[in-house]
Amino acid sequence: MLTNCVESARVKCEHYWPLDAQPCTHGHLQVTLVGEEVMENWTVRNLKLRHMQEQKTLSVRQFHYVTWPDHGVPHSPDPLLAFWNMLRQWLDQTVGGGPPTVHCSAGVGLTGTLIVLDVLLRQLECEGLMGPFSHTEAQYVFLHQCILRFLQQSSPVPAEKGPPYENLLFENVAPTEA
Repeated sequence: MLTNCVESARVKCEHYWPLDAQPCTHGHLQVTLVGEEVMENWTVRNLKLRHMQEQKTLSVRQFHYVTWPDHGVPHSPDPLLAFWNMLRQWLDQTVGGGPPTVHCSAGVGLTGTLIVLDVLLRQLECEGLMGPFSHTEAQYVFLHQCILRFLQQSSPVPAEKGPPYENLLFENVAPTEA
């Protein structure tokens, strides 16, 4: 989850999990908060979903990034990279868990940015190369800042694969008035 439920006094996402140990119900689905770990930039919640008619349960882990601004991109790639790293480790270690679901308020900007970041970083790790996709300019710049920081924190790519990245000077800046 890449949005807060309320931003700038507007509802951006329904609060679909309970605030405490008291379960909440959505139609035939009961949601119970089993545990929660609150960090500075994200919260990890363990939820139990129970289908009331079929009496089946499913454990779900929700990774909720809470510091992405409603409009724009984070000021630094470091917290998002730490979030991605934690999320990626959990996904890689979890067997038989089904595909992850990623959402924000609109389902495109933040969601797409995290998915593309995951694809690009995994491509970089596996192949030593990456190819940019189509993004808005701010998302494109921010993704490249994340890739740059990842490269700065990682061991060097083998020389036979060539330089993984050129033109490393990208910066998000507000437009100036003429």
